[in-house]
Amino acid sequence: MLGATYDERDHRWQILADVSYSIPFDKEIEGITHFTLTPVCLEDERNFLGVYLGGAAVEFKSGSLPDDATKDAWTFELGLTYRRYLNSSRTAISPYFGANLGYVLFGWNYRSPITSGGDRIKYDLLSGGEGAAVFGISTRRDKPLSVFGEVGLGGTFFGDQTAHDFKNDVFDGYGFFSVRAGVSFKF
Repeated sequence: MLGATYDERDHRWQILADVSYSIPFDKEIEGITHFTLTPVCLEDERNFLGVYLGGAAVEFKSGSLPDDATKDAWTFELGLTYRRYLNSSRTAISPYFGANLGYVLFGWNYRSPITSGGDRIKYDLLSGGEGAAVFGISTRRDKPLSVFGEVGLGGTFFGDQTAHDFKNDVFDGYGFFSVRAGVSFKF
Protein backbone atom coordinates (compact mmCIF):
# COMPACT_ATOMS: atom_id res chain seq x y z
CA MET A 1 0.00 0.00 0.00
CA LEU A 2 1.56 3.33 -1.04
CA GLY A 3 1.89 6.09 1.52
CA ALA A 4 1.10 3.92 4.55
CA THR A 5 3.25 4.18 7.67
CA TYR A 6 3.25 1.72 10.52
CA ASP A 7 4.38 2.48 14.01
CA GLU A 8 6.29 -0.68 15.00
CA ARG A 9 7.95 0.70 18.12
CA ASP A 10 7.59 -0.96 21.50
CA HIS A 11 7.72 2.40 23.31
CA ARG A 12 4.95 5.00 23.25
CA TRP A 13 5.09 6.58 26.74
CA GLN A 14 8.16 8.43 27.91
CA ILE A 15 9.57 10.88 30.45
CA LEU A 16 11.87 13.72 29.42
CA ALA A 17 14.42 15.63 31.50
CA ASP A 18 16.30 18.60 30.13
CA VAL A 19 18.26 21.74 30.85
CA SER A 20 18.09 24.92 28.79
CA TYR A 21 19.51 28.40 28.75
CA SER A 22 17.46 31.39 27.60
CA ILE A 23 18.91 34.72 26.54
CA PRO A 24 16.17 37.34 26.91
CA PHE A 25 16.00 40.37 24.63
CA ASP A 26 15.62 42.44 27.79
CA LYS A 27 17.59 45.24 29.46
CA GLU A 28 17.19 43.77 32.97
CA ILE A 29 17.76 39.99 32.63
CA GLU A 30 21.13 38.52 31.68
CA GLY A 31 20.04 34.89 31.30
CA ILE A 32 17.78 32.16 32.64
CA THR A 33 18.85 28.56 33.34
CA HIS A 34 15.86 26.19 33.17
CA PHE A 35 15.52 22.63 34.49
CA THR A 36 12.47 20.85 33.11
CA LEU A 37 10.76 17.49 33.58
CA THR A 38 8.08 16.25 31.19
CA PRO A 39 6.53 13.40 33.20
CA VAL A 40 3.39 12.99 31.08
CA CYS A 41 3.85 12.61 27.33
CA LEU A 42 2.80 10.48 24.43
CA GLU A 43 4.53 10.01 21.09
CA ASP A 44 3.54 8.30 17.88
CA GLU A 45 5.41 8.02 14.59
CA ARG A 46 5.17 11.75 13.77
CA ASN A 47 3.73 13.58 16.80
CA PHE A 48 4.71 14.22 20.40
CA LEU A 49 2.55 15.86 23.08
CA GLY A 50 3.61 16.40 26.68
CA VAL A 51 2.91 18.26 29.91
CA TYR A 52 6.00 19.85 31.42
CA LEU A 53 6.94 21.40 34.73
CA GLY A 54 10.14 23.11 35.61
CA GLY A 55 12.04 25.73 37.46
CA ALA A 56 14.69 28.24 36.57
CA ALA A 57 17.33 30.46 38.11
CA VAL A 58 17.16 34.03 36.82
CA GLU A 59 20.33 36.10 36.52
CA PHE A 60 19.88 39.87 36.34
CA LYS A 61 22.29 42.20 34.56
CA SER A 62 24.78 43.73 36.97
CA GLY A 63 23.74 47.23 38.01
CA SER A 64 20.14 46.86 36.83
CA LEU A 65 17.27 47.87 39.14
CA PRO A 66 16.25 44.23 39.81
CA ASP A 67 19.88 43.28 40.54
CA ASP A 68 20.24 46.13 43.02
CA ALA A 69 16.85 45.56 44.74
CA THR A 70 16.36 41.76 44.67
CA LYS A 71 18.15 38.44 45.05
CA ASP A 72 17.45 34.75 44.49
CA ALA A 73 15.12 35.25 41.50
CA TRP A 74 13.46 32.08 40.18
CA THR A 75 10.61 30.84 38.00
CA PHE A 76 8.20 27.91 38.14
CA GLU A 77 6.77 26.79 34.80
CA LEU A 78 3.89 24.50 33.84
CA GLY A 79 2.70 23.95 30.29
CA LEU A 80 2.24 21.93 27.13
CA THR A 81 4.83 20.98 24.55
CA TYR A 82 4.25 19.66 21.03
CA ARG A 83 6.60 18.30 18.35
CA ARG A 84 5.98 17.36 14.72
CA TYR A 85 8.70 15.00 13.48
CA LEU A 86 9.81 15.22 9.87
CA ASN A 87 10.70 11.52 9.47
CA SER A 88 10.28 8.04 10.89
CA SER A 89 11.15 7.05 14.45
CA ARG A 90 13.37 4.27 13.10
CA THR A 91 16.01 6.65 11.72
CA ALA A 92 19.14 7.60 13.64
CA ILE A 93 18.27 11.32 13.66
CA SER A 94 14.77 12.82 13.68
CA PRO A 95 14.45 16.56 13.08
CA TYR A 96 11.30 18.27 14.36
CA PHE A 97 9.44 21.55 14.65
CA GLY A 98 7.52 22.26 17.81
CA ALA A 99 5.87 24.69 20.16
CA ASN A 100 5.66 25.25 23.91
CA LEU A 101 2.93 27.15 25.73
CA GLY A 102 2.91 27.61 29.49
CA TYR A 103 2.16 29.40 32.74
CA VAL A 104 5.05 31.15 34.53
CA LEU A 105 5.34 32.10 38.18
CA PHE A 106 8.27 34.51 38.71
CA GLY A 107 9.52 35.12 42.26
CA TRP A 108 12.28 36.92 44.10
CA ASN A 109 13.45 38.02 47.54
CA TYR A 110 13.99 41.69 48.29
CA ARG A 111 17.52 42.57 49.41
CA SER A 112 15.96 44.83 52.05
CA PRO A 113 12.42 44.03 53.21
CA ILE A 114 9.73 46.53 52.20
CA THR A 115 7.18 47.87 54.69
CA SER A 116 3.69 48.37 53.26
CA GLY A 117 0.47 48.85 55.25
CA GLY A 118 2.24 47.73 58.42
CA ASP A 119 3.44 44.49 56.77
CA ARG A 120 7.10 43.65 56.30
CA ILE A 121 7.45 42.11 52.81
CA LYS A 122 10.52 39.96 52.13
CA TYR A 123 9.54 38.42 48.77
CA ASP A 124 7.13 38.89 45.89
CA LEU A 125 5.72 37.07 42.86
CA LEU A 126 4.43 37.79 39.37
CA SER A 127 2.42 35.43 37.21
CA GLY A 128 2.37 35.33 33.45
CA GLY A 129 2.72 33.16 30.41
CA GLU A 130 5.21 32.16 27.79
CA GLY A 131 5.31 30.54 24.39
CA ALA A 132 8.02 29.46 21.99
CA ALA A 133 8.52 27.98 18.54
CA VAL A 134 11.37 25.45 18.40
CA PHE A 135 13.44 23.40 15.97
CA GLY A 136 15.20 20.33 17.27
CA ILE A 137 16.83 17.00 16.59
CA SER A 138 16.16 13.78 18.48
CA THR A 139 18.25 10.62 18.20
CA ARG A 140 16.96 7.03 17.93
CA ARG A 141 13.36 7.64 18.95
CA ASP A 142 12.64 3.90 18.68
CA LYS A 143 15.05 3.06 21.53
CA PRO A 144 14.40 3.13 25.32
CA LEU A 145 16.91 5.97 25.77
CA SER A 146 17.47 8.86 23.39
CA VAL A 147 18.81 12.39 23.51
CA PHE A 148 17.58 15.60 21.93
CA GLY A 149 18.65 19.17 21.39
CA GLU A 150 16.76 22.22 20.19
CA VAL A 151 16.84 25.95 19.64
CA GLY A 152 13.86 28.24 20.03
CA LEU A 153 12.46 31.73 19.82
CA GLY A 154 9.72 32.83 22.15
CA GLY A 155 8.24 35.40 24.43
CA THR A 156 7.25 35.87 28.07
CA PHE A 157 4.76 38.30 29.57
CA PHE A 158 3.77 39.19 33.14
CA GLY A 159 0.69 40.62 34.82
CA ASP A 160 0.30 44.21 36.01
CA GLN A 161 0.25 43.45 39.76
CA THR A 162 2.55 41.46 42.03
CA ALA A 163 1.24 39.02 44.63
CA HIS A 164 1.58 41.79 47.25
CA ASP A 165 -0.46 44.21 45.08
CA PHE A 166 2.46 46.35 43.94
CA LYS A 167 2.24 47.74 40.42
CA ASN A 168 4.57 45.83 38.11
CA ASP A 169 6.58 48.65 36.56
CA VAL A 170 9.90 46.76 36.42
CA PHE A 171 9.36 43.45 34.59
CA ASP A 172 8.07 43.97 31.09
CA GLY A 173 7.39 41.16 28.70
CA TYR A 174 10.36 40.10 26.61
CA GLY A 175 11.38 37.90 23.72
CA PHE A 176 14.09 35.27 24.09
CA PHE A 177 16.38 32.85 22.29
CA SER A 178 16.88 29.45 23.95
CA VAL A 179 19.12 26.40 23.63
CA ARG A 180 17.99 23.08 25.17
CA ALA A 181 19.50 19.60 25.63
CA GLY A 182 17.81 16.61 27.20
CA VAL A 183 17.20 12.91 27.46
CA SER A 184 14.08 10.76 26.88
CA PHE A 185 13.38 7.60 28.87
CA LYS A 186 10.85 5.44 27.04
CA PHE A 187 8.78 2.55 28.33
